[in-house]
Amino acid sequence: WTVIHTGENVQAFLDEKIAEAQRTGQPIVIDFWATWCKICHVLDKKVWVDPGVVAESARFITLKVDATESDAEMEAIWRDFRISGLPTVVFIDSRGKILHGKSVSGFLAAPEMLVRMQSIR
Repeated sequence: WTVIHTGENVQAFLDEKIAEAQRTGQPIVIDFWATWCKICHVLDKKVWVDPGVVAESARFITLKVDATESDAEMEAIWRDFRISGLPTVVFIDSRGKILHGKSVSGFLAAPEMLVRMQSIR
């Protein structure tokens, strides 16, 4: 997983990764998280390390956006990605389209996350 933090030109980074996804035909999974978010840490310990999820992740561009701090850029990203709280997992298809209907807010157990990931093209 590639990690980026608030204040590190997140929008340009995301734009670059979306363009890369379109070039390579890969979908993207973005985990928006924060250091203070307990459920975010549970995702790290129980979902993102699950062997099935790890295997499925190999076909994705995998990103973690640390939204611990907020600034104008991060607020705009939250609006664009329709994030209302953390954690939120956002999927972008291989054409670069944000799949708002597939986003996950809160915790989703590994088997369900795997099914969600398998539905993304």
